[in-house]
Amino acid sequence: MSKDKKKESNQKQELSEWQKRNQEYLKKKAEEEAALAEEKEKEKQARKEANSKLLEESKKSSSESDEEASSPSKELSEKEEKSQKDDRKVKEGKEKKKKEKPEKPAKPKIAPVHIWRAVSILVPSVLVLLLSVYLLTPLSTIKNIEVKGNSNTQADDIKQASGIQDSDYTLALLLDKETYAERIKSNHWIESAKINYQFPTNFTIEVKEFDIVGYYVSGEEYYPILSSGTVE
Repeated sequence: MSKDKKKESNQKQELSEWQKRNQEYLKKKAEEEAALAEEKEKEKQARKEANSKLLEESKKSSSESDEEASSPSKELSEKEEKSQKDDRKVKEGKEKKKKEKPEKPAKPKIAPVHIWRAVSILVPSVLVLLLSVYLLTPLSTIKNIEVKGNSNTQADDIKQASGIQDSDYTLALLLDKETYAERIKSNHWIESAKINYQFPTNFTIEVKEFDIVGYYVSGEEYYPILSSGTVE
């Protein structure tokens, strides 16, 4: 029995020592964990402080930029207000001047009848003026005359029979072609004559001669007898 009691007492002493060691270990571990927790809290606080500082700095910079942006806008708005006021003053001054100036009386409209009367007078007068200027220039007497259809008569003889002179006006020949054509018939060889006009100054005399129906012999000379009965 005494031996068993000794063993139990020895076991109790050993357990108490192990418990002490375990308690010491647990205390150390708890202290270490507490120290780690404190360090973590300190780090968190430091981070919070750094973040708060960054936020404050960003707020300050944004407020400064807003102030800088608002200052030119304010200046622009002030300038716009001044310009608007100036424009209003100018408009008011113009309106006052318009009111002060007497309105000009409206010009009377010209009736269409008077316009047509003026045109009917001006146009003929202008045409007469141009015609008179044309007749005074050498251009009014330029004529190119060509003879066609003649075989027994000379072109110069036909022109001479027509009575056309170099000094005659081209316009007169154009207006009186039939009279000049009748004059050509004074030549015994010519049965008919016609004068044609081509712009600008070309005239063509077309003639038809009498046919030769026989010859009259007088000695050694022969005289043609025309279909008109005349002897040339």
